[in-house]
Amino acid sequence: MDYSDKEIIEGLLIRDNEIILFIYKKFFPGIRKYVMSNSGSADDAMDVFQESIIVFYNKVRNEEMDLSKNMRMAFFNICKAIWSNEIKHRKEKPLNENIPENLPETPPEIEEKIHVLLTRHFKKIDPDHRRILNLYIEGKSYQEMEKITGLSLSNLRKKKHEAIRKLLISLKNDREFNELFDGA
Repeated sequence: MDYSDKEIIEGLLIRDNEIILFIYKKFFPGIRKYVMSNSGSADDAMDVFQESIIVFYNKVRNEEMDLSKNMRMAFFNICKAIWSNEIKHRKEKPLNENIPENLPETPPEIEEKIHVLLTRHFKKIDPDHRRILNLYIEGKSYQEMEKITGLSLSNLRKKKHEAIRKLLISLKNDREFNELFDGA
């Protein structure tokens, strides 16, 4: 299913999981390509993507974003700014400023397979990790997550990264997932 920018923004504001998954499927491949072509890893790309979802959500919620602009480019610019900031802190080689144009559309049957695989692997990770990732996907701030989970900020960040790492490892070890993204 394809959503208009308006439907995506409305769905994001109500934290609709289907919309968040749609954003992931639609935009993550381009973000991953951008981050990895600029001294990053797949894990870095996932972190940038997740932080960008939260920043984008907050900007829309706080009416700090011109919603008449292309949502894809606005989201990509947020990702680019987050990665640029991260790379400056790492003091690595300069960024490749080429923005991926005309990202290929993901066929609906592939989107469905991705959804099934993500759901399957998400259910495999530890319930505490699922809980933290769900809170993060819902756009909860670290302060809110601290109150809900009772974990310190450093433990919360560590567990979030551990959860993402475990989910990615689980996906990378899945033959079906690798076949879907072979060459991506």
